[in-house]
Amino acid sequence: MAKNGTYRFAYTYAHYNAAGTLEYESGRSPIYGPKDVVGACSLGGSYSTNSRINYIRIFSTTDSGTVYYLEAKIANNTAGGTWWTTLSMADSTLNTKATAYWTGKAYEVKRLYAAGVAPPMAYVVEASGRLWGCGRMHRTGTSEASSLYWSELAPNWEDWPLSNANNRFAQPLTGLYESNELVYVFTRDSRWKVTPSVYNEGMVFDKLEGGVGCLGHHTIAKHGSTIIWLGQEGFYASMGEQQPQLVSARIKGSISDIRKDRARHAVAIFDPDEMEYRCWIATGSNTLNNQCFVSDFSAWPNDYPRWYIHGGKGRVVFSLAQGVMPDGERHTFDGDHMGCVWQEEVGYSDGASEGGTYQGSVGTTSTTTTSTTTTTTSTTT
Repeated sequence: MAKNGTYRFAYTYAHYNAAGTLEYESGRSPIYGPKDVVGACSLGGSYSTNSRINYIRIFSTTDSGTVYYLEAKIANNTAGGTWWTTLSMADSTLNTKATAYWTGKAYEVKRLYAAGVAPPMAYVVEASGRLWGCGRMHRTGTSEASSLYWSELAPNWEDWPLSNANNRFAQPLTGLYESNELVYVFTRDSRWKVTPSVYNEGMVFDKLEGGVGCLGHHTIAKHGSTIIWLGQEGFYASMGEQQPQLVSARIKGSISDIRKDRARHAVAIFDPDEMEYRCWIATGSNTLNNQCFVSDFSAWPNDYPRWYIHGGKGRVVFSLAQGVMPDGERHTFDGDHMGCVWQEEVGYSDGASEGGTYQGSVGTTSTTTTSTTTTTTSTTT
């Protein structure tokens, strides 16, 4: 018996202990196929130079199938180079083998956390063709806030293998961002660069100089190569991997009024038309984001930005977004803690000094209004 039909293939890097027990498995390679096979076919790839990897696990579907079965296991050569192997296992034998971790998952049950199912994350970014997440808390009573997680390669972003995680940071992660397809991770007092290797079978974690962390993921905004965020002493900016610079020293008194214990709820955005960084945050005795710190970056990096502090415009803001409207103009939208959304600079319908409740179309969707009339009848007996 041999293969006869249309097949797909993939492989992973693995470590087996001396007893032959699988202890580690990397994320999978890209999917190869669909490939028409009569009898046998050859599959090749690169050996891993990671000293931890001692085997390569090769998976195949059955004819026109979607489940991946373990067809072969070959020894890894850490000296590098290319391997090739012949695959000819018949479907009747193949479907009795172990299945790959990324197959047979019920992705609609997103709240469950098992290998291959997306775990709940507080913060997620995209880089190097994967999703990266952190801020996961309390699975079975254990805090996992110090772990970074990553998904499989696009388009399989829903697949988060258990092996794709690392807690090298040893303290809660407070934010992350992408720059030049690399991921940068914050704690409250540090910044790290994460460089993935092939199929995520290894990661390089470099702690950057400066001892500057981030107080809230949503204070991070990006413009070109410049990253801006809120740290322990105020607002910082950095270009690439350069040393972070404190750019809010001119408003030190106002910075001291910021509720650092509420900073994880702060939100920020960079407006490329106005060259402004805007961050809504709670100050004084407020628990909601009542003030907007605005910084003019038009002269940066030749000069430090100028700062302005706006009142709440009659509202608090817990989400920010920008979009280009049908008229070609870029507009900013503010969302409050009650689920209301305002478009800035359009009037006074919300009773504030600036901005109004948004009405009209967004892209190809539209808004509708429904009125309900309730009649009350009183009966006297």
